[in-house]
Amino acid sequence: MRSGSINGVIGVLVQQLTLDNMSPLMQRVLTAVVLAPPVLLALYFGTPYSDLLILLAAGVAAWEWSRLCNRGTLDVTAGLVIGAVLAAVLAAELGLYSVSAWVVVVGAMATAVLASNRQHESVAWMVGGVIYLSWTFISFVWLSQPEIFGYQGIFWLLFVVWATDIGAYAAGRSIGGPKLAPRFSPNKTWSGLIGGALAAVAISLAVGAWVFSGGDPAYLGPPWGYLVMAGVVLAVVSQMGDLFESRLKRQFDAKDSSRVIPGHGGVLDRIDGLLAASLACAAAVWLGQRMGL
Repeated sequence: MRSGSINGVIGVLVQQLTLDNMSPLMQRVLTAVVLAPPVLLALYFGTPYSDLLILLAAGVAAWEWSRLCNRGTLDVTAGLVIGAVLAAVLAAELGLYSVSAWVVVVGAMATAVLASNRQHESVAWMVGGVIYLSWTFISFVWLSQPEIFGYQGIFWLLFVVWATDIGAYAAGRSIGGPKLAPRFSPNKTWSGLIGGALAAVAISLAVGAWVFSGGDPAYLGPPWGYLVMAGVVLAVVSQMGDLFESRLKRQFDAKDSSRVIPGHGGVLDRIDGLLAASLACAAAVWLGQRMGL
C-alpha cells in the first residue's frame, strides 16, 4: 500500500476517534474513564490534594452558576459570588467552620445588595448560589475529615451517587414511562428514579460492607437496614439535586452549565446530585452525633 493511502486511512481513523465524532454516550464514558482515577486518588491521599480538588471544583461550579445567572457573561456580582464560595470552602478546609459560616452570611448579604443596586434580573438565584454552593461544598469537606467519614466513607457516597445516575439512565432509557418532572427535566422518568434507587441500594450494601468492616475479617457485617435506607434516601436526594440544577438551567434557557467536560457539559452538570447528597448526608451525620447515635 502506498504511503498516501496509509496516511489517508490513518487520517480517517483519527477523525473517527475525535470527541466530536463520538456519540454522546461514548463521550461520557471516555471522559469518566479519564477523570475518575485522578479524582479518586486525590480523595484517597487527602490533604493537600483533596483540598485543591474540592477548591477547584467549587470555583468552577461558582463560575458556572454565575455565568448561567448572567446568561453567559460575568460581572462584578458574579465575581463576588465566586469569591464568597471560594472563601467559605477554604475556611472549612482550614477547619474554621465558624468563619466559613460567617463568610456565607456576609457573602450572601453583600451579593443581595450589589445585585439589587445593579438591578440584576436574578438576585434570588445569585444569592442562592452563594448559600447553596457554599453549604454543599462545606458539607463535603466536613464529611471527608478522617474522624467523620474519611476517604472510605467518601468513596461510599461517591459510588452511591454514581450508581444512582447509571441506574436512572439505564432504567429510564430501557423502560421509559411517566415523566418525573417534565417541566424541569423532560427526560427523567419515574422508572429512572426507581432504577437509580435500586442501583444505589446495591452499591450502598456492597461498598458499605467494606467501609464498615475496616478490613477486619471477624466483623459480622454492617448495619444492613441503615445502608438500604441510606441508599434509597441518597438516590432520591441526588435526583432532586439534579432536578434543582435543571430548574436553574431552564430558568436561564441553558442546556448545560458549561462545556468544560466533553460529553458531560459542566462541572455542575456532573456533581449536582453529589452536592445535594453531601448536604443531606452531612445533616444526617451531624444529627446522629447530637442524638448520640
